[in-house]
Amino acid sequence: EAVTAARSAQQTAVPTLLGLLTHKEFSLRRAAAKALTGVELPPAAVTLLVESLVNNEGFYTGVEFSALGNMGPAAGEAIPVLKMALGHKNSGVRIGAAQALWQITSEADLVLPVLTEVLRVKKKWRGQGKAARALAGLGPAAAPAVYELIEVVKKRGWIFSPAPSAMRALGRIGPKAKAAVPVLMAEVKRRDKFLVRAAIFALIDMGPAVKESVPVLRDWLKKKDIRLRVAAAAILTGTRVETPGAVPILIEGLESKHWWVRVIAVSALKSLGPAAKEAVPALLELLRQRHAIGKNPLKGHLMSFSGPYASAPIQPRWVILALVKIGPKAKAAVPELEAIQKDDTETEFLRDLAGKALEKINGQSPLQADNN
Repeated sequence: EAVTAARSAQQTAVPTLLGLLTHKEFSLRRAAAKALTGVELPPAAVTLLVESLVNNEGFYTGVEFSALGNMGPAAGEAIPVLKMALGHKNSGVRIGAAQALWQITSEADLVLPVLTEVLRVKKKWRGQGKAARALAGLGPAAAPAVYELIEVVKKRGWIFSPAPSAMRALGRIGPKAKAAVPVLMAEVKRRDKFLVRAAIFALIDMGPAVKESVPVLRDWLKKKDIRLRVAAAAILTGTRVETPGAVPILIEGLESKHWWVRVIAVSALKSLGPAAKEAVPALLELLRQRHAIGKNPLKGHLMSFSGPYASAPIQPRWVILALVKIGPKAKAAVPELEAIQKDDTETEFLRDLAGKALEKINGQSPLQADNN
């Protein structure tokens, strides 16, 4: 109800926000365009958004591109102006224009040269990250940029490295990014806590392209290091390779001292669905630790989270979504989920998610589980 009310309020404010798009004050134009991002807009909004871009006095807010892109083909009127913006001196403007043009036209040849050019500028890591994220949105159509993305991954770098974004783009490209498999496998083996998750998820997304690495992954299952064993189990199960003994390894991973191993283990168990029923007790134990007092392993880092569950071994919503995928075979989780649903000290989001999980586990109605 709250979400519906918020959306209704946004729609009511649309005429006023559209009027501000042509205001002489840059800050007001930017705020209005940002507020309109993600809101269903009338066709007349295209003209105003285009006018905002044309009268920008050299200062693009950037969010006009998002608003136009979200409108898709209906924003065709903006194509000439967006094409002009592809030549702007600011790489952020070029990337924003390219993203919008892709969403409007679906013409990869129009935007790929711009995005790959930004990837090649080695000292502009912010621009490389933005370009890689834009290429991820193109999916398989971004295949011509595979080698540029591989070079970004090879640079690795520190916590703000564009490498994770490049890995995500390679994953979204899918099997056509097969050339990146050796580089990603090497990254998994390094076990860098800031990069390994992105490498694992990229390999899973590539599916059949990982086939030649299966023997190596099976060998990793036998290693002493739980990090390698969980990574291998996650990649093999994620690419639908039959992997006897994967669930016990993933269950062991839930108790790892390494936070990223726990995240990967929960994600892999979630992807297994009912086949992961053996993991329900371990997942429940993690869920019961949602208010655990201890050091947040992510605190102070880019990927940190905050709130009432900041010190938990893992975000409770991830555990609940794994239980949802296991479905009726997770009946043992019902009492704990009922307790969460009725507990006023829990967040509204978690109570609502627990309620939907109960419906799914009890077989009353489907729940579309969030993959994030």
